[in-house]
Parts: sequence; C-alpha cells; structure tokens
Amino acid sequence: SQAGAFDGLGYCALRDGDLENAASLFMTAGKLAPKDGSAFTGLGLARYRQGRIADAKQALMEAVTLNPADADARTALARLQ
Repeated sequence: SQAGAFDGLGYCALRDGDLENAASLFMTAGKLAPKDGSAFTGLGLARYRQGRIADAKQALMEAVTLNPADADARTALARLQ
C-alpha cells in the first residue's frame, strides 16, 4: 500500500537519524491510513528523539489506542510517563 511505503521509508529515515524527514513520512502514512498505528509509533519515536516529548506522547498514545498490542509504542510511552 502507499501508506505502507511511506511508513517503511519513515523507519529507514529514523534509523539513519533523519528525524524531521522521518516525522514527515510518518505523518503522510498516518494521513493515508489513519487506522494503522505503525505510523503513529514511528512518529512518536521520531518526536521523542527530537526532544518533542508532548508530541511524542500524543503520537504514542494514538498508536496504543489503535493497536494495544504494539510493544514498541507501549515501551516508549512507558519511558515518557
């Protein structure tokens, strides 16, 4: 899917430390597939690394709401609480 492609590119950018690009890619993926929590997990991780803690919490809470079994989102959110 198109959303999956943006999501995958976002994780590549996140891995490479290109945080603003990663966040932008995750936001696009989230707009294309608003019920897919993976994009919100990625966005939360990118925002966390940018030091944007409130934005990270918001994205990660959305990820957990959409996919309660998302261990990455739950772990990251617990670190921020």
